[in-house]
Amino acid sequence: MHAITHIIRWIIRKDLSLFGTAVGLSGVIGILCITTTIVSMSSVAKKMKEMLKFEMRLATRWISFSGLMLATCFHTPRCRIITIIFW
Repeated sequence: MHAITHIIRWIIRKDLSLFGTAVGLSGVIGILCITTTIVSMSSVAKKMKEMLKFEMRLATRWISFSGLMLATCFHTPRCRIITIIFW
């Protein structure tokens, strides 16, 4: 919801050039990492036991979570401080 409201606001204000900034790029990377985490642990992925074993799904989750934390460090200075404190 956070990202969707930003995108709607950028469309209304005609500020879509913000996707090219560090904040916009880290937000896109964060969305991709969150989506990867959700899909890897979804019931669809669980049904694909032959292709996606639990260990593979767990590794995917941790890698995408690490990517999300890294993207959060580059999002805004306040996000960086909060992420470093709680990581």
